[in-house]
Amino acid sequence: MNSPHIHDHDGPIAIARVSPRLRSDGLPALAGTKRAAEPPTQSSNASDENYPILPSSEDKNLSNSSSSDDSGSDSDHFEDPPQKYELPSDHRLQAQRPKLQLFSREEFENWRGGVKHTAPRDDRLPPRKRFKASDSREASTSADERQHASEKNEARSKGFFHLACPFYVSNPKKHQKCLLLDDLRSIKGVINHIVAHHSKPPYCPICWKAFNSVADRDSHILTEKCRQQDSLHIEGINLDQRAWLTERDRGDLDERARWHSIWSIVFPKSERPQSPYLDEVCRLAVSEVRDFWDANGQQCVLKFLDSSNLPGEDDGRVNDAFCKLALEDLLNGIMERLESAHPGSLGST
Repeated sequence: MNSPHIHDHDGPIAIARVSPRLRSDGLPALAGTKRAAEPPTQSSNASDENYPILPSSEDKNLSNSSSSDDSGSDSDHFEDPPQKYELPSDHRLQAQRPKLQLFSREEFENWRGGVKHTAPRDDRLPPRKRFKASDSREASTSADERQHASEKNEARSKGFFHLACPFYVSNPKKHQKCLLLDDLRSIKGVINHIVAHHSKPPYCPICWKAFNSVADRDSHILTEKCRQQDSLHIEGINLDQRAWLTERDRGDLDERARWHSIWSIVFPKSERPQSPYLDEVCRLAVSEVRDFWDANGQQCVLKFLDSSNLPGEDDGRVNDAFCKLALEDLLNGIMERLESAHPGSLGST
């Protein structure tokens, strides 16, 4: 029987059919203890041997992926973020969203006239990386405070380009939603976004069916009832790449170099883009909206409610949820206008 292939960025990779591994007591090793069949990294050499069954760190949060503590949870499901409060569809504030969108757009246009966005300095580093470990804490703190004050004053009239998702840069049309999902202001934010939204799901290398958990995938494989199907392209990063994103990140490098390092891990065979930023005119508008909302969002909503003689809410969760919806509406409205005026500028055509 021919081995199925994964078509990744490096080309096809052969995968042998997975045979259940046996423990010392003769029982198959399942996902709660060991994981079956994970495709190799994009740069790995193909092999006809079965893949070794690895610890099921695939089900753990990225923040725990580098931990050596194996005494944690044996959960076989991906960890979902805590459920956030969402404004009920019948809440009285829902009816105000169209009016608030128009109000917010006008406030944004007035604000953006006094702000200029530029690329960050090439030597912009995390404050703690600016000094050697031998420097005194007092000197480091003092310098950090001066740097923070300098950047704060600079930000009053100048904003910095926000970072782009590498998947969005590679295919803007397919990954336009990345512009709405997260505000990427740091390399850590880029890594977290990729792991959260661009990780490959657990899937069977025989029939290519995707599963919600490694345990479900392993149980399916152990039954050996599926039929071999033609290989499919499954986009996203695998476990090795997830680990490399943090292991190979060098905090002593500038932001641009660190982003390009991420690109090389995610798309090792693709030419890296010149800029890691949302610096083109239309894409820049998305960053401008987020900067405006960071500085003025809550005040904008309060101003709207006051001008409309609408009472506020005592529940902070309601206010936060309403502000979140208002930002989404403003972003969607701005993006629709940009696409109408400049088709394809954001990747939707």
